[in-house]
Amino acid sequence: MAILKHEGFRAGIWHGTVQGLDTPEVEVLLHGAPVGGVTVTNEGEAGHRISVPVPTELLEDGVQTFLIRLVDGTVIGHFAVAAGHGAEDDLRAEVAALRAELDLLKRAFRRHCVETSSPQGS
Repeated sequence: MAILKHEGFRAGIWHGTVQGLDTPEVEVLLHGAPVGGVTVTNEGEAGHRISVPVPTELLEDGVQTFLIRLVDGTVIGHFAVAAGHGAEDDLRAEVAALRAELDLLKRAFRRHCVETSSPQGS
């Protein structure tokens, strides 16, 4: 089982370590298209270091999510880059959607509790 540990984003390059694989063959996708320049180096017992350069031409307003997967299609992780004015709107919309879903779940749970509770002693 592959375990991906995020190590951070520095100087336009995302870094992570994957453990649990002898020789991982990974690919990184953005909007379904492969991102070039991905390197995987053996770090011994620490696993394999994955480095993903993020070209400036891939950055645009909003949140860009990069998918990290093995070449067999198994997804092992992802990272996101937020940029520009659109990022704030994307994040606010996502939080608003999550709040709406949580409110819906709370109402359904409360309704379920009322419907399934039985009076004591009957």
